Amino acid sequence: MIVYDLQCVNGHRFEGWFEDEKTYKQQDRKELIACPLCNVTAVSRIPSTFGIKSSAPVPSSPPSVPTDSELAEFGRRMTDFIEKNFDNVGCDFTKEALKIH
Repeated sequence: MIVYDLQCVNGHRFEGWFEDEKTYKQQDRKELIACPLCNVTAVSRIPSTFGIKSSAPVPSSPPSVPTDSELAEFGRRMTDFIEKNFDNVGCDFTKEALKIH
């Protein structure tokens, strides 16, 4: 099994899982690989970020852990954002989701 990072001509990035490189090439030639977002079959392999060594220096100390008060403040801000920007549909979630779909 091999996983390739792919990109369609519209710039959408996604993963493709193939038995081997030969299988990928066959499916690509037959235009069987389609972007999951726009369904375009014009895709290409792009370099994977997995395993690429970064030139950034490794930090000498671990990042600081947020304090309880910082976490509480973050929780309050997140709750306020959700209450201002989202609707609670309660038990009607399924119906609302089907309307959107």
